[in-house]
Amino acid sequence: MQLLSDVIIVGGGVGGLLTAMLLADDGHEVTVLERDPAGPPDPAESWDSWPRRGVTQFRLPHFLLPAFRATAEKELPRVVESFEAAGAYRFNALSKFTRGAMTEPRFEVLTARRPILESVVARAAQETPGLTIRRGCAVDSLISAPEREGVPHVKGVTTQGGEKIGADLVVDCGGRRSALGRWLDGIGAAPLVEEKEDSGVVYYGYHVRTADGSPFPLGPGVTSAGSVGLLALPADDGTAGIGIIPWGGDAPMRALRHEGPWRAVAKLIPGGETVLDAEQISPLVSMASLDDRWHRLSVDGVPLATGIVAVGDALASTNPTAGRGISLGLRHSVALRDAMREHGDHPRQLAERFDAVTEEQFTPWYRASIWSDRHRIAAVQAEVQGTSYEPDPEWRQWTRVNQLPFADVAFLPDILDCGMNLKRLPSDLLADDRIQEGLATHPAPPPQPDDASGPTRAQLLEAISTA
Repeated sequence: MQLLSDVIIVGGGVGGLLTAMLLADDGHEVTVLERDPAGPPDPAESWDSWPRRGVTQFRLPHFLLPAFRATAEKELPRVVESFEAAGAYRFNALSKFTRGAMTEPRFEVLTARRPILESVVARAAQETPGLTIRRGCAVDSLISAPEREGVPHVKGVTTQGGEKIGADLVVDCGGRRSALGRWLDGIGAAPLVEEKEDSGVVYYGYHVRTADGSPFPLGPGVTSAGSVGLLALPADDGTAGIGIIPWGGDAPMRALRHEGPWRAVAKLIPGGETVLDAEQISPLVSMASLDDRWHRLSVDGVPLATGIVAVGDALASTNPTAGRGISLGLRHSVALRDAMREHGDHPRQLAERFDAVTEEQFTPWYRASIWSDRHRIAAVQAEVQGTSYEPDPEWRQWTRVNQLPFADVAFLPDILDCGMNLKRLPSDLLADDRIQEGLATHPAPPPQPDDASGPTRAQLLEAISTA
């Protein structure tokens, strides 16, 4: 089989560069076009000195699941080695949740602040044969060829500077802000299939560091406290990303963008005192308007265009508090690499195969995120409005599944295989006979008092108004 000779990757973030390395390692000549002009400094300097205006979440709380580490160790071990050499934090998520009582290799985490990860990946990409990175080069539109088998065919891109660059395949790794829909309109393709709804998430947070550089003791995860949650994501060098997460429509909580109210509310949430005792190493920042989005480049089995695919967040992006984006994105890149091995010289077959794999292996995670977000938003809205939330039976059962490890820790690996290893969807656990037997053996716990998990709504509002 003759391999594709030229691949253009649009977007030089983590997802784009990992995709580029996988394809270059397979023998393709790859060019990455990245909008931001500044190249990567040394990982030790990236936190303080690297401007990445094109990555909104660059200095927000960040975490990598065991699923990322496992895939990267198999597919790009040199990246893992460099990442750990740069100070990435390795720990076993299972033992952290059980205070060291349980360990299994598949729950090993390797994580760090986003700038450290991106610097390591960018430097590894620069050293990869067959891979060229052009920074300060933004894409304006697609170049199309005569239709093939009744659909437009993409043969390259035009940059905002007017340069035309040809390619056998264009891979959109432009993330949440991808312009893919506009680009396809520009070549006369059928409208991009899109779903979009508000994830309800707003971040207000910063980074902290322990006094002696020891691992931050909280997290990973969110401590729910009524209508807000405290996010703690341990990272490299004793640092951690911290965020308070209210519902985006909760107007009084917008005061959390100010230091006084933020600290007053953090003090009320379990674990908040530990956060406030640590050294703050970045300013308080916020991130809002985080939509769950899903796209499909096919209608009724017919591609909208050939010669172009979308990978990772450019295809589907979800609530970032789940931490799945980079892990699923890397798996998606591997799936593209594998599809190109089979169909790299047949654009129509490549488009159809990659669409089929995406629908089978990746779209279900988007659907699971939407399902979870809708219930979470409804529960928080009820808390804000002072009403009760009555979930449907399936969500009530899923809530009980997540409580099973508190009754029997043997169920914890099942929950983490879903949330951290991305091996099993929530629907898989709900259909599992062993899980159902556990639910029957361990009755639902009695209702907890309103203040059992933290502050009441009235206490939150009083803390904000006082601050």
